[in-house]
Amino acid sequence: ALEGVVLFNIFLRGSDAISTAAAPGSTASPAPSGASLDVLDTVIDFSKELVPDNIFRALLEMQLLSVITFAVFFGLMLARLPSGGPVIQFFTVCFDAMVEMIRRIIIFTPFGVASLVSRSVAQSHDLGSAMGSIGKFFCVAILGLLLHVFGVYSLIYASFTRKNPFRYFARMVNMWTMAFGT
Repeated sequence: ALEGVVLFNIFLRGSDAISTAAAPGSTASPAPSGASLDVLDTVIDFSKELVPDNIFRALLEMQLLSVITFAVFFGLMLARLPSGGPVIQFFTVCFDAMVEMIRRIIIFTPFGVASLVSRSVAQSHDLGSAMGSIGKFFCVAILGLLLHVFGVYSLIYASFTRKNPFRYFARMVNMWTMAFGT
């Protein structure tokens, strides 16, 4: 995530391609100019978001940190109970159903993305500017992926194995070529 924020701030900040307006119904508000949060306030706010006061409201308001914290705690406690088997089986079946639904949705995702991009391009009054913004976004995304693979993954691989990551990458070129080509 840090890589994406840095690349966005370097290359796309202020770009017409990215709208910084809050989504409709969003509770997010821009910070006043010159406002700075104290570190203690940030830690306190973060810890308040970890524990939901009402799990159903957290679900409705998409407070994912609260929901994930609750789900992890609930799952750990459920696994400790000897009578938790049917509930675990229920959630396992729900998980399998969700995975199958996601697989079906993923099939149509490229069509949806292409139609959204083509709609934005069609509504643009300056086709050259729109294509330039899309091209710039595409190049920054590819740069981010390359930095992640050859930067972050290399550091992780080298720190855990104490081996040269580029030798490992050299052996993967055929696989990457086939994956990119298909």
